[in-house]
Amino acid sequence: MSDPSSERPNFDRLEAVVRLCAEARRFARDGDRTVALASYLEAWDLLPEPKESWDASTFILSSVGDLLRSGGDLGNALDQLVRLRGRTAGGLGAAP
Repeated sequence: MSDPSSERPNFDRLEAVVRLCAEARRFARDGDRTVALASYLEAWDLLPEPKESWDASTFILSSVGDLLRSGGDLGNALDQLVRLRGRTAGGLGAAP
């Protein structure tokens, strides 16, 4: 039987991830890509390791890519996504 107190921090973090992603969507819809990107990056940092095991990771990464792509600099978009992906404990070599 698991200890509910040990699960609470992850639950709180995931609630914050959901809130930050919703805020980021609103900012992006309003045309504020910079603030939207910052919110998505904060949400990414809050995901527990391994980050790739969470459904939100795909949403966050694709949203970041879309924001960067919509800025018109595809090379920078790819660089930023690779850098973001590298912020996980396993880096690029980790299995999803």
